[in-house]
Amino acid sequence: MNLNSKLKYPLGAGIVVVRLFDDGWRILCLHTGGLMDLPKGRMDSGEDTLTTALRETAEESSITDLRFTWGKRNLQHDSLTMFVASTDQDPKIISNPHIGKPEHIGASWLTWDDASKQLEPFLIPFVDWAMSCVNEGSLISGDD
Repeated sequence: MNLNSKLKYPLGAGIVVVRLFDDGWRILCLHTGGLMDLPKGRMDSGEDTLTTALRETAEESSITDLRFTWGKRNLQHDSLTMFVASTDQDPKIISNPHIGKPEHIGASWLTWDDASKQLEPFLIPFVDWAMSCVNEGSLISGDD
């Protein structure tokens, strides 16, 4: 789904990573020292959006065990494309191999409401979309 085809920034992609806890679904949010962020980043030459999303999620959170439970559909807004995937893996912040230092100072699993209050405002449509994917619970076979 494309919300806006005008590109304001370089092409990028990421994943809204969710995890099921005893009290419900939570979303992975990355600490920046200011407002929270989601795993995402610029596309490298020759990459498609899914490859970029997987690479950026691994680089920024060390999460590589991802299940595209709701299919590999995505939401695009401006130049950013986001997917939604679930995991049981804990995040670990490590140095980005390209810049030699971590891009974030920590990670937390937040409720949908808390994430919406603490994330950069431009990320809220992706959180709302991911929440609707999770809540509708439609499993798409063959896209795992």
